[in-house]
Amino acid sequence: MCNCNWYGYDQVGDPSLPSSYRKLSVTPTCITGCMICAICIPETTTIPSNPFDSNMLQYIADALATCSPQPPPPEKIFVYMRSS
Repeated sequence: MCNCNWYGYDQVGDPSLPSSYRKLSVTPTCITGCMICAICIPETTTIPSNPFDSNMLQYIADALATCSPQPPPPEKIFVYMRSS
């Protein structure tokens, strides 16, 4: 899994903006679907304080385009998806 912190997507804002995420105190159980569920990033604040790097933006775009977690297994997954 991820050795960074999980941030849940608020399902309202732009999924490419850090302000659309909040730090979770649990590991999400969602993994697949066509909507962003959560991302794993090396942050510690309640709302991510840094803009996403190009890799994370690409993972988010790929996850939305393929409806699958990114990057694809067997790599460490940084973007989890959900069905509803």
